[in-house]
Amino acid sequence: MVDWLNPTERQESALGVRVAMSALGGTRMLILTSLREGTGNAVTAARLAERIPAAHCSLLDINALPDAEALREHVCECQIGLVLGIHAYRAGRLLVGSGVPFAIVLGGTDMNVMLHDEPKRRVMLDAIAQVMLRAPCCPRNAPACRPGQYRAPPNIACDPSS
Repeated sequence: MVDWLNPTERQESALGVRVAMSALGGTRMLILTSLREGTGNAVTAARLAERIPAAHCSLLDINALPDAEALREHVCECQIGLVLGIHAYRAGRLLVGSGVPFAIVLGGTDMNVMLHDEPKRRVMLDAIAQVMLRAPCCPRNAPACRPGQYRAPPNIACDPSS
């Protein structure tokens, strides 16, 4: 639980999670990340796949696809409703420009390493700009979402200028 939220914001956050999770019930979902055996990404992806209440949740290694067009074809062929990319840079390389609905999980590597490399930072910011699920730091400070974009409960603030 994030301690800086007041009680009203905590309630809004919990409600947002319940609404978002219930909306996934009939969705086929794909988790896109590096799946090298024994890595934190593989473990995180497996845990998420077990707990996400989607109709079907599959895993795909980022190295299995050459580009965004291949990802789009895979998503259409498998009738996937949402792609969850783990790492804004690694998954973002395939998600940016793919035209598929996606959300991003920012990892420590994104924030502590990739953000400081300008070409990788650009990919990350492009991916974050195209997500259909936004996680504003605080509901009262959240900008209006674009059509087709959903507001998630507060969890992280990302200031691209820092």
